[in-house]
Order: sequence, then C-alpha cells, then structure tokens
Amino acid sequence: MTQLDITQAKSNLSQLLDLAIKGEEIVITQDNQPVAKISPVKNP
Repeated sequence: MTQLDITQAKSNLSQLLDLAIKGEEIVITQDNQPVAKISPVKNP
C-alpha cells in the first residue's frame, strides 16, 4: 500500500491511477492523517 500527502497526490494523479489499475491501494493523507483511498475496482 502506498501512502502520500494530498499535495503529492494532486501532482501525481495519473501515476496513482496507473498504480490502482495494477492492483495497488493508495492512501492519501493530510496532516499525517488518512483522508482518502484510491483502490482498484474488482470486476465481478
């Protein structure tokens, strides 16, 4: 699982989506607290 600050996430959204497509979960933090998660969608 990748974790990064919201400012970094804004700058690297395309790369984060590529990671999610490959199965990686990404946690976005603000002030060292998790605020959101990007994760792959599982196909049924």
